[in-house]
Amino acid sequence: MAKERGYYELDMNARFTPEMMSCALVGNVINNGLHWHRHLEVMCCVRGSFCIRAEQSVVRLYPGDFFTIHCNVPHEIFDGEPDGLQIIFSADEQILRCSPGERYCFATVGENAVDPRGDEAGKFRKSVAALAAMLTPEISMENNAPFPGSRGKNSRAFPENDWESSFFTREKQWYAYQMETYACLMCLAGHKISGSADEGKSGSFDQFRACVELIRENYTGPLDAAVLASALKVSQPTIYRLFRKNLGVSVNDYIRLVRVRAACALLENTDREITEIAFSCGFTSLSNFYRIFHEEMHQTPTEYRKMKKQTYRGNIFQRQVMDLNQFQSFCELPYTKQDILNYGDIG
Repeated sequence: MAKERGYYELDMNARFTPEMMSCALVGNVINNGLHWHRHLEVMCCVRGSFCIRAEQSVVRLYPGDFFTIHCNVPHEIFDGEPDGLQIIFSADEQILRCSPGERYCFATVGENAVDPRGDEAGKFRKSVAALAAMLTPEISMENNAPFPGSRGKNSRAFPENDWESSFFTREKQWYAYQMETYACLMCLAGHKISGSADEGKSGSFDQFRACVELIRENYTGPLDAAVLASALKVSQPTIYRLFRKNLGVSVNDYIRLVRVRAACALLENTDREITEIAFSCGFTSLSNFYRIFHEEMHQTPTEYRKMKKQTYRGNIFQRQVMDLNQFQSFCELPYTKQDILNYGDIG
């Protein structure tokens, strides 16, 4: 997990050579808090479903769907199902051909969605599935050293050898990787939209990043637009504008989301009393906690805890809110490479 101020993301490209400007990670993101990164990302749903909040909207993806998140766009993934399956395609900004203010909007859901059963969507699914299968090592149930990040006694294992350098043992495999990468990018190329030429510049976005960081660090105590404005030495209207522009929700709504998800983690992974959880996550009254929790999760805290205990996997709760992210590596999932390739046949 790469972790810098204002930046949180699985470091997908770090394990590849500098010549590899794209990758396709296979796994299951259940929750990944608000973050952004310099590479383009396409989230592809193979099994299960999950939600993405990005560019002032929330969409839910089902099998066969995909959604493009352009570079430096704040987004979060949430409400994913345990044992789902996703392909996460990422491409370094250096290989993209976007002018300032342009961004890709290729998706089967949300605004400007393409026909999920159309030729374009089918071509993309087939190429991204081939790329993902190519970059996923063979796995087994043998007692080899587990892939970094895998958990649990039922996790499968990748071979003990240096699998990172074994993807492309032949020249033809290298060109096959390049071919599928550019086939994916060709699908995206016809789906660009234009905005302001100033959109990618720092300025107000850096202020937004600072706001998010302050909320993550201080969500347990008194926190609102006035507190953030004072800490950053800006006006309260500026705080309101930053969240509406970059996330499409109010600053108070985002604070509420952070607190509810912290409470969810405590309910799922500890036996602490609900009253204690409510106050430790920054809620000022128990009735307020119950009301807000039900509005966000559509069930009571007690119902949520009971449901999660039935699927509890032994995850260790960590206090830092961004450590509440939940990700299952391919080793932990009951799938094979053929399940990855089947994504190309959906539709």
